[in-house]
Amino acid sequence: CGSSSRALATERITTAAASLTGVAPAAPLWSPTSQTLAFLWSGGGQAGRTIWLIDRAGTTPRRLLAPANDAPVSAVRWTPDGAALVFVQRSQLWRVPATGGDATPLTTTAGEISELEVSPDG
Repeated sequence: CGSSSRALATERITTAAASLTGVAPAAPLWSPTSQTLAFLWSGGGQAGRTIWLIDRAGTTPRRLLAPANDAPVSAVRWTPDGAALVFVQRSQLWRVPATGGDATPLTTTAGEISELEVSPDG
């Protein structure tokens, strides 16, 4: 671990970019390699929280889902290989590459999803 001034903390996430406003980040989750932190956050003008990523160095956070995909995300988990994230949106399960791109539905019908986890084999 580095010094406390270099540690990536909620305070550094919220001050990493001047435009980072809105509700506080929630549900922080390190990638399997501990190089990228995923979190749910709602910026100014957003209806609900979506997935954001920030690297260990604490550079500017980036939104993972396209702005057109503005429905709230209620849970998120990394896949074991760190290549993608699985999340709950509109009561459905989705998968999106960690590099960004289109989300792929993993379920075809809406339903109650709670305590989201990804199996060790993905």
